Amino acid sequence: MIPTALEEAAFLDGAGAFKTFYKIALPMVRPAFVIVGIYAFALYWNETLLTSFYLEGNIQTTPMLLNSLESQFNNVVNNTSNLGDPGVNPNLSYTEAVAYSGTILSIFPLIFFYVFVQKWFVESIDKSGITGE
Repeated sequence: MIPTALEEAAFLDGAGAFKTFYKIALPMVRPAFVIVGIYAFALYWNETLLTSFYLEGNIQTTPMLLNSLESQFNNVVNNTSNLGDPGVNPNLSYTEAVAYSGTILSIFPLIFFYVFVQKWFVESIDKSGITGE
């Protein structure tokens, strides 16, 4: 969907088909490639069914470990003898704050990835509203 005016201008300047593709087409679609990469990374980061199927449960991803966060938290609190009783000390009980912190830690790579590619993300959204000739 390259505008024909750009293609014709490149051919008039002496560029062949490969040079036109390399110098004009690829820079125009770079933001679209970045968007596809962001969406694919987010999709596969949160994928649990295929991961458990292919890895047979031997390796768990960070989103998969969120299911066992409460039991692991309680094991750490109960196995440590010098921390006190979780019923007396409210900081030792599993609360929504602990669950939310686990969720934030699991989506941190997505946020980190988005911060670096934000420029191309905004550029692709900006270019998607432009109509061709």
